[in-house]
Amino acid sequence: MTRQNQQNPVSGAKRTMSGRGDARTLFARAFHATRTPRSSAYREGVLVALRFRLGELPAIRCPFAAGTAEADAFHAGADEGHAIARRELKEKAR
Repeated sequence: MTRQNQQNPVSGAKRTMSGRGDARTLFARAFHATRTPRSSAYREGVLVALRFRLGELPAIRCPFAAGTAEADAFHAGADEGHAIARRELKEKAR
């Protein structure tokens, strides 16, 4: 993975585990056109968590300084990303 991809998980390479939707597909479904807008930090947290849960990233690293609004938004987004991944895994198990 290039340095740029490590800093910007949105531009990272796509790798998926068989039988599961990839992170970008799940992300696109979650952030459809009629959804209430979210900050870029929140959306980045969602995508990073999805990529982590689907094996596309080895760890979740917040790119924002602790205690900032951006870090809080990132972590809130990551919580949503984990919830989306759990739902997806539960659906696939059926």
